[in-house]
Amino acid sequence: MRGRLRRSLRIHWYLLTEGHQLRPEHTLASYAKAIADGADYIEPDLVMTKDGVMVCRHESNIAETTDVAQRPEFASRKRTVVIDGKTATGWFTTDFTLAELKTAGERTSWQTAHA
Repeated sequence: MRGRLRRSLRIHWYLLTEGHQLRPEHTLASYAKAIADGADYIEPDLVMTKDGVMVCRHESNIAETTDVAQRPEFASRKRTVVIDGKTATGWFTTDFTLAELKTAGERTSWQTAHA
């Protein structure tokens, strides 16, 4: 059991620190990669959409992980909010339906940093 726990912690740590550079966090692609790499469990974060659907995301601001900033049809949805005492500007899952989110292209944090 001890070896299995150590392996789980290693893979979980990998997903939190390095895996997001390979695939966007909390996407089917990242979950499939975790499973293929032998993860014993997956810990999803959930946020709500405008139409009440729970989606797996680390945070509700999708500005850095999708292409919404380049989509003219979504320009009017950019806003500034306070979350956990911190100001955040961007586009938020609560302003999009699930169908709209499915049209957004994914970006990894590495792509965002090197854009």
